[in-house]
Amino acid sequence: MKNDMTKICGLVVLLAGLSHPAGAEELKSVTYADIEAPQVVDIAPAGPSLGDMYMRHGVKRSAPDGPVIGRYFTQAIIVFHDPEKSKVARSYFSEQILDDGSIYMTDMVETIHGRPVDPGHVHEGAVVGGTGKYAGIKGTYTVEVLDGGTIAKTTISYSLDD
Repeated sequence: MKNDMTKICGLVVLLAGLSHPAGAEELKSVTYADIEAPQVVDIAPAGPSLGDMYMRHGVKRSAPDGPVIGRYFTQAIIVFHDPEKSKVARSYFSEQILDDGSIYMTDMVETIHGRPVDPGHVHEGAVVGGTGKYAGIKGTYTVEVLDGGTIAKTTISYSLDD
């Protein structure tokens, strides 16, 4: 019986090691984007309602005033609306396009509808995939609004499958 338990424990340790390979290094990427005015698709009824879409696109930079290193596209769709409190929740999807591949991110963002994004606003989400150099990417990201609401800082913590 003791020998069987030793074998089972050894198998668990082996499988745990396979699910988290020793070579999976934690990496970090920080980029900045000018926050552009959104394009809005207002689904009936007029005003905030389920299904309304907000899209943005623009450039990614290596520093707030740094050189352009890529582009981004975001899409947010209202999936919850409380008109009495002006609260909405939006499903959020983002593509960050760089020379060596793209990174895809998603999140649910709860906010007060109709207010500009406040400086200091932060939301976090999951990195859900990538292409090129970023194929096999997994991790998390944080978007923080800086500089009076005109710049978004994106920090991605990730690892790549071998």
